[in-house]
Amino acid sequence: MAESGSLVVLTGTDLQKCDKSIILALFNVINTAYHRNNVKFNIMKNDRIKDVSLFLSDIGFDKNADNCVLIVYFEGPVANAHAFDVGVFEGIQVYTPKRSVKSIPPFSANNNILGTVGFKPHHEYADGEHFEVTSFTSLKPKLGTVLLPLCENYFATLFKVKQYIAEVVVEHDLVPYYTEKHNYVETKRFFVPKDYDPVTTGLEPGIEAEPFFMATMIKDFN
Repeated sequence: MAESGSLVVLTGTDLQKCDKSIILALFNVINTAYHRNNVKFNIMKNDRIKDVSLFLSDIGFDKNADNCVLIVYFEGPVANAHAFDVGVFEGIQVYTPKRSVKSIPPFSANNNILGTVGFKPHHEYADGEHFEVTSFTSLKPKLGTVLLPLCENYFATLFKVKQYIAEVVVEHDLVPYYTEKHNYVETKRFFVPKDYDPVTTGLEPGIEAEPFFMATMIKDFN
């Protein structure tokens, strides 16, 4: 991770106030990253986010918005820095929107976003201490192995975290990745048919895919 890199931390509520160009840039980055596995394995038939108008709902930030956080990594200086409070965490600058800002302006002048990590309350727990990893992307080689633990550590300064949970597609070879690179442990595996139930699976509606298996991966964090 380059020393010139920056993190911008956006809650679900912040995302609702973002300039449309920010949402479009994030929409493109997340879909581009997920599209690689979609093409490689030919299981998922539609984009990770089906339409830019569905951005918040498709990443699961439409509920409990203040407890959902998307952390955005990019290299280069932050544009419109006046709209953000700045701090330093583990050697990297972290920008959070000022509460007084009613509309969040673009923060990356060239939309040079190279990675994202999202966290949201896991749908099976009501204790506010179990968070699901979502919209984890990396557009730079080996960035993900550094970015995810950095973001896990930072998120844990905002919320009390008992466990991080990743629900991953088995056929995308993500189980060994989370196990070997990020110290997650698989706890269960379940089958997702074409006519899956969004409530019982926790998946957003409208996913078009061949039948596949999901694995639940956990990391204790306390």
